[in-house]
Amino acid sequence: MFQWSAVRVCCRLIAADASSRKIKLIIYVERGSMYHQLKQQHDGVWIEMCQDILHICSQTAVNRYISVYEFAAQFPLIIICDLAFETIMRYKSHERIGE
Repeated sequence: MFQWSAVRVCCRLIAADASSRKIKLIIYVERGSMYHQLKQQHDGVWIEMCQDILHICSQTAVNRYISVYEFAAQFPLIIICDLAFETIMRYKSHERIGE
């Protein structure tokens, strides 16, 4: 016979995982928005700002956040489509190849 309490816990964990992925994606989009604005406002010192103040890599991490922000700005429903950040970035990189 099934352990119904274990089944309920499993279902809750699956739901929590899906929710956390959505929250993670929203955070990535918001960080991308912030980095996009900072990059435009401080273009001349952007790389130094990333290294010295934000302690992040201006070329890899930040550009990924900005890319997902720009993609979500074009297609806002992508946030609720239950896709992972990595999946969206993979699609975004294939989109560039086709340009």
